[in-house]
Amino acid sequence: MWMEWVWLICIFLGKNAAVEGAPEYAKIKNLPNLQFSPTFEQYSGYLPVNNGNQLFYWLTMAYENASTAPTLLYLNGGPGCSSMQGLLVEMGPFRILNYGAKVVENKYAWNRYANVLYLDAPAGVGYSLNLHKNYTFTDSQVASDNHDALKAFFTLFPELKRNAFFIGGESYAG
Repeated sequence: MWMEWVWLICIFLGKNAAVEGAPEYAKIKNLPNLQFSPTFEQYSGYLPVNNGNQLFYWLTMAYENASTAPTLLYLNGGPGCSSMQGLLVEMGPFRILNYGAKVVENKYAWNRYANVLYLDAPAGVGYSLNLHKNYTFTDSQVASDNHDALKAFFTLFPELKRNAFFIGGESYAG
C-alpha cells in the first residue's frame, strides 16, 4: 500500500530531480498527489559506499533556519527495513492517504526543527543498490558503509558540516 506510493515517488524523482548549495540534480521539485506546497527543500539520490554499492537517501531540510538547524541521520531498524517508512509513515513531512491517492502534510514532522537525512542501509535495503548481490553484512561493514555514505553526503552538502549532527533510529538501527 504505502510502498506503491514510494515506488511512484522514486520513478518521479528520476525524471524531475534538481540545487543551490547542494547538487541541483538532486533537488526534488514536485511529488505526485501532494495536497500542500512544501516550504522546505528536499533532495534525493545515491551515496557511494564500499565495493561500488550505493545507499539511497532522502533529505528533508528544516522548515525554518535550515542553514543553522541540526542535521539528523535517521535509520530504520530491522535490520533491513527501508528508512522510507520513517519518511512516509512516521516522522516525515508527509501523510499518505487512500493508498497514495492523496498526500497531506504531517504537522508533527521532525523536519520542522531539523534537517532530516533518511538513509536506506545496508546496500540492498529499500532503494539502495547492492551491485554484487551479497546481502550478508556484519555490524562493522554496515557501520563502515554508513560512514562512507556520510562522508559522501557532506561532500554534496558541505554547508551542513558546521551544524550540530545527531543520529536517530528505531529497533536494530540503534
